[in-house]
Amino acid sequence: MARVLSLLVTNSCNNEIERADVYKQALSLLSKDPLEESPVVVYNRILNHVIEVTGKSDPFLERKQARNQLAKTLLPVLERYLEKEEDKLHGALKAASAGNILDAVAVGNDSLVHEAIRQVFEKGFVRDSYQAFAEKLEKSVNVFYIGDNSGEIIFDSILVKYLHQKGKKITFCVRGTPAMDDALVGDFYDAGLERYCDCVDTGGGWLGYIPELVPEKTKAVFEEADVIIAKGMGNFEAMYEIPDERIFFAFKAKCDFISQIAGVNTGDFCFLQGGKI
Repeated sequence: MARVLSLLVTNSCNNEIERADVYKQALSLLSKDPLEESPVVVYNRILNHVIEVTGKSDPFLERKQARNQLAKTLLPVLERYLEKEEDKLHGALKAASAGNILDAVAVGNDSLVHEAIRQVFEKGFVRDSYQAFAEKLEKSVNVFYIGDNSGEIIFDSILVKYLHQKGKKITFCVRGTPAMDDALVGDFYDAGLERYCDCVDTGGGWLGYIPELVPEKTKAVFEEADVIIAKGMGNFEAMYEIPDERIFFAFKAKCDFISQIAGVNTGDFCFLQGGKI
């Protein structure tokens, strides 16, 4: 949380004086939050406050654009790994999941991205609900794909394209307004996903997909989906308590809080079925 908070304030402020003042305010808010609240809830409250006092609605815009460009250069690397995979669906899922390292914290350390790609293809998911996913997907038509970060959405295009080629009707969900470095509708088009699926959004800029807060159109897509793919820790944290076996969470566990819930070590990749965490 401290690292994320520092990045948020640094990218939202124009000078050191403003940065120090806003950071102090954010720390004050952080100190008042109940300990039982999740990091997603806490961050959303602080994000809204920082946007309000700085007037900078999308502080990570340049970083997101840079992540998308980096991800595009890595697509040939992913394709080389995919060529070696016997199960192309499983391989596409690994490729999409590797992109979960492409967040604001990883910016500037591209070696982390290459290591994540190698890790997920060579080590795989430490907890893997792939068999249940493949069986459910075989009988499904409507797939609701809840995206996560910019950059990562470029990697998502591999899995989305594969599902489209298999005749699935896919709807991709992005954030409605800026939230850290999460993907927005502009990233959807930057990734070329309009060729394979429709797009809806969460209606707001909170981290994670919160079913009770999304627009009615998005809620209807969620309810009608046969399979739901939810990318990233924010979506996992927001929905892991929902007893819905249609949901499959794909993410890299980057903190102890999430690792404990998922039953893995920090740094592991996971693919978990909802209702069976």
